[in-house]
Amino acid sequence: MTQPKIIFIDWNKTLSDSHFWRHFPEAETVMFLANRELLNPWMRGELSSEKICQTIAEETTFSESDIFNDLKESCAVMEFVDPEIPGLIKKIRARGLKVVLATDNMDCFSRFTVPALKLQELFDDVLISCDMKILKVEVRESCIPFFKNFLTENNLKYSDTVLLDDSDWFAEAYEALGLPVNVVENKEKLLAVLRGYAGE
Repeated sequence: MTQPKIIFIDWNKTLSDSHFWRHFPEAETVMFLANRELLNPWMRGELSSEKICQTIAEETTFSESDIFNDLKESCAVMEFVDPEIPGLIKKIRARGLKVVLATDNMDCFSRFTVPALKLQELFDDVLISCDMKILKVEVRESCIPFFKNFLTENNLKYSDTVLLDDSDWFAEAYEALGLPVNVVENKEKLLAVLRGYAGE
């Protein structure tokens, strides 16, 4: 297996299948189906989780505080798709490769999931769209803005990296700019790829 210098890994449906609302699944339905137009602004940091919960409360019988508290608690107890993953990431890093979380995600992930799961300690860096104000999928003709600052600061080229992601619909655009994408459609493939980088 060719060894990149940086392994970018997606979160949602790649590293984790956890949901935002565990006790109010209706809230997730209202958000992700009825109000899909708010998802990208939320992931770009243009809308706060409080604003989102207010919108959901207006369309359901739940209180805004109950929806927000469930969102906060659910984010804090998110889980990896397999308990072996943190150990594999540590083994990969011990071999001198850098592992960076790269996710289109919301402020609730940045505020609650990252500190609760100590993701800043597990990964070499954490790149989240809400903090960077741009989505991974927003590809320009000559660059991928989501990764631009990180690569510049670390004096890296796209070809020095690889992205592990469950989505394949932007892979062609990434690879045209020189950033390889390894589409990991399920837990088994993700584990196999990580074990390979870990030298197992």
